[in-house]
Order: sequence, then structure tokens, then C-alpha cells
Amino acid sequence: MKIFLILSLLLIGILALIFIPTQNFSILSIEDVTKSKIQTCLDSNYQMQIDKNLSDCDLSGISLRGINFENANLTNSDLSGSDLTKSNLRYVNLKNAKLFGTNLREADLYKADLRYAVLDGSNMRDTILEGANIEQSSLRYVKLYKTILAGASLVNVDASHANFCGQDLTKNLLFKTNFTGADLAYANLANTQLSNSYLKEAFLKDANLAFADLSNLDLSGTNFNGANMVGTVIRQSNLENSDFSDIELRNAVIEDSIFDNANIYRSDFSSAKTKNLNLHNAISQEIKSSNSQLHKATRHPHGNFSNADLHEKDFSESSLEFSTFVNSNLKKSKLSHTNFTNSDLRGADLSNSDLLGSIFKGANLEHANLSDANLSGADLSGANFRGANLSGTVLYGVKAYGSDFSNANLTNAKIKAAIFHGSKFNAAVLNLDMSKGQFSGTEIINSDLSNKNLESINLRNANLQNTRLTNSSLQNADLSFVYLNSANLANTNFEKASLFAADLGNANLENSNLIGADLRLIHIKNAKLNDINISKETKTDSCLENNLFHKLICKITLKLYDIGPPYETTYVHRDSYKLRSVNTN
Repeated sequence: MKIFLILSLLLIGILALIFIPTQNFSILSIEDVTKSKIQTCLDSNYQMQIDKNLSDCDLSGISLRGINFENANLTNSDLSGSDLTKSNLRYVNLKNAKLFGTNLREADLYKADLRYAVLDGSNMRDTILEGANIEQSSLRYVKLYKTILAGASLVNVDASHANFCGQDLTKNLLFKTNFTGADLAYANLANTQLSNSYLKEAFLKDANLAFADLSNLDLSGTNFNGANMVGTVIRQSNLENSDFSDIELRNAVIEDSIFDNANIYRSDFSSAKTKNLNLHNAISQEIKSSNSQLHKATRHPHGNFSNADLHEKDFSESSLEFSTFVNSNLKKSKLSHTNFTNSDLRGADLSNSDLLGSIFKGANLEHANLSDANLSGADLSGANFRGANLSGTVLYGVKAYGSDFSNANLTNAKIKAAIFHGSKFNAAVLNLDMSKGQFSGTEIINSDLSNKNLESINLRNANLQNTRLTNSSLQNADLSFVYLNSANLANTNFEKASLFAADLGNANLENSNLIGADLRLIHIKNAKLNDINISKETKTDSCLENNLFHKLICKITLKLYDIGPPYETTYVHRDSYKLRSVNTN
């Protein structure tokens, strides 16, 4: 009897080895991913040197720093979140390319073709765009500080919320250029025709607008504080709620315009030619900002700025590690490339601020307001965003390893090329586009992700216990090793998705589409599998069968690979662990 039992176990073991699927469990390093993505596009380095055809390639999220892509064809390629610092992109064809949150600092794009390209949230500080064709491109939330724009046409360009601080745009063709909410402080726009562009809520503090035409525009909420408007023409424009203070208006022409609730402190309208102005509700008072300790490129670690009024202040590129900004007003401030590592910003108002490339590693932003702020390229690793307002926040290319977004509101947040590996989103409001998102190892338990487009999302090793995914699309998604215990997956589309070694115990999979999905080594104890749709292309093994023989094979296979379902933590391992060195003293 014992011999029979031993032979049976040996037979089951041999069969298990036969049925064991080949799977590479190693995780590629960043360098390997870079090589792999380039190699996927190119047959060899020789071909790369000859024709440099990289069209339609996925080169997102990799390091291409200092690379030579001169004359390369990158049409329709995806470079989102990649590092192209100091790269040679002269004469490159980037037409229709995607560059969400890409680092292009000091890159050379001389005479590059960027028509219809999307560069939203990219860092283009010190980038050379001389003679580049950027017509019809999207430059939303882009940093163009000290960028070489000579000869670059801005026709039909969406540059809303972009940073043009100090730029000379007098020799650039501006037609239907969208500068809504853009930072144009100290910019030179003298003699420019702006009547066909958009400047609502733009920041034009101390800008040179001499003899510029600002007629027929919605300029509500725009900040003109200290601007030079000698000879400027403003006809039939709306300047409600604008800051029109401390402005030089000599020989300006201002007719048929509305200044309702505008601040006109120390702006002498008598020196201008005026007609039919609505100044009845205009305000005339000085706007003061507090805390002179903070300025651009300041070093003030361990500083205490709690409850401070710092709205619209510029202290970008500063070192403010371990500082305190609890309940401070930082609304519409310029804070790009500022280091807030381990700082306390609980309850701070950072809405509409420029935080591009800033560092918030280990920072506490619990219940902070970051709505509509630009955090593109920022490092949020280990930061606490519990209960924070991130609605409308731009998160292109951010790194958020192990961050906590529990109970946060991410409604309409923009997360192209963002990485959230290992972060928590428990009970967070996730009304945003998460398709193709990088969420491996995240924790999204007890959450509602129903009726959502989650196609091609990376949720490898994620914990989605008790999460509702009904009627959602997870086509081509990576759900390998994911913990979906007790999740509601009814009517969910898993077509061609990888559920390799997923825990679906007690999950509801009724009426789900599993055509072409990878269902090998799954755990389905007590799962509801009524009316599931499986095809010949669906990858299955013994773990999907419901008889004793296949259950034994599945159990042995899982044991051999040690990839069983991630059950809730118990104390078995701890209690049975034997110390390797015992102190007998």
C-alpha cells in the first residue's frame, strides 16, 4: 500500500512538472528595459546608425540621456516619461509623437519637426528649439524657461499653463496661441499681435507689453501687475478680476472694456486714451505678500513657515528639506524644482501652483490642496497624500514609489507616464483615465473601479481585495500575481489579460470575458464562475479544473514555484522561526 502511495505521488510530481508553465519571474532593471525597448524597435545597432527609423516605437519611461538621435524618424513614437537630457535631436522627426512628462532639459532640437506632438508636462528648460516647427503642438504645463525659441512658430499651439518666464517672444509668430494660465512674467511681448490668442488667467507680472494689441480678448483673472503697457491697445476686452496694478499706461488706448472687480492700484488711467470703461467696482489697494525669507534658489532647510501667506510667490529651485508649511497659502506659487524632502505640508494650499520637477520624497501632504497644480516630473516617493485634493492635478511622468493616496481625490488627474508602483489608493476617488497606468504592487482595496477603461493597465502584484471592477475593461492588462480575493468582477472584460497566478478566491467572475486571457496557476476557491466566456486562445492549466487529480497537480505546482496566493498575514512563519544565533549571556 505504501509503495502504491509513493508511486502515485511520484507520478503526480512528474505530471506536475510536465504541466508547469514556463514563466520568467525576474524583473527587468531600468537598464534592461531601456535596451529591450530600443531593441524591439531596431534589428541592430547598425540599422540604428544607418536609417534611425524609430517610428511608432514605445520608448516611454527609459533613460536616453545624451543619446544621438540626429535625423532620426520618431513619428508617432511614445517617449513619455523618458530622460532625454542633453540628447542630440537635431532635425529629428517627432511629428505626432507623445512626450508626456519627458525630460528634455538642454536637449538640442534644432530644426526638429514637432508638429502635432504632445509635450504636456515636459521639462524643456534650456532646450534648443531654434527653427523647430512646433505648430499645432501641445505644450500644456511645459517649462520653457530659458528655452531657445528663436524662429519657432507658435501658431495654433496650446501652451496653456506653460512657463515662458522671461522669454523674448517678439520675433515669434503668435496666432491662435493658447496662453491660458501661462506664466509670462517678465516676458517681452512688445509690438506683438495678441488679439487672436488666449490670455485668460495668464501671469504677466512685469511683462513688456508696449504697443501690443490686446483687443477682443477675455483677460479675466489675468495678472498684469507692474507690466509696461506704454502704447498698448485694449479694445472690447474683459478684464474682470484682473490685477491691473502698478502699470505704466502712457499713450495706451483702452476702450469699451470691462474692469469689474479688477485691482487698479497705482495705475494712472489719465495718461491713457480711454473710452467707455467700466471701473465702477474696481479695487484700488496694495496687494502684499508675506515672508521675505523665501525667494528663488533660497536654501532654508528646517524652516518654519506654518500659516504663512505665500500665494503667487516665486521660490522655485529652493532647498527646503524638513521644512514646515502646515496650513500655509501657496496658491499659484512658482515652486518648480524645489526640494521639499521630508517636509510637513499638511493642509497647505498648493492649488494652481507650478511644482514641475519638485521633490516631495517622504513629505507629509495630508489633506493638502493640490488641485490643478502641475507636478509633472516630480518625485513623490514615500509621500503622504492621505485625504489630499489632487483633482485636475497634472502628474505627467511623476515617480510615486510607495506613496499613500488613501482617501485622496484624484478626479480628472492627468497621469500619463506616471509610475505608482507600491503606492496605496485605498478608498481614493479615482475618477480618472487609468488605462496604460503603472500601478504594480499598489494597494487599492475596498475601492470602486467599476465601469472604467483600464485597458493595458499594469497591476502586477497589486492588492485589489474586495474591490469592485464590474463592467470595466481590462483588455491586455497585466494582472499577474494580483490579489483579487472577494473582488466583484462580474461582466468584466479580461480579454487577452494576464491573470497568471492571480488569487481569485471568493471573487465573482460571473459573465466575465476571459477570451485569450492567461489563467494559469490561478487560485479560484469558492469563486463564482457562472457563464464565463473562455476561448481556445485562453491559457489554462490544472488550477482551473474542478477534480481531485488536477487540484493535486495545481497544489504541487504552486508549492514547487512557491507562488501560492498571497493569503492574509498570519503568525505561522514568525512563531515557527528558529533563531540562527542565540545570545546565551
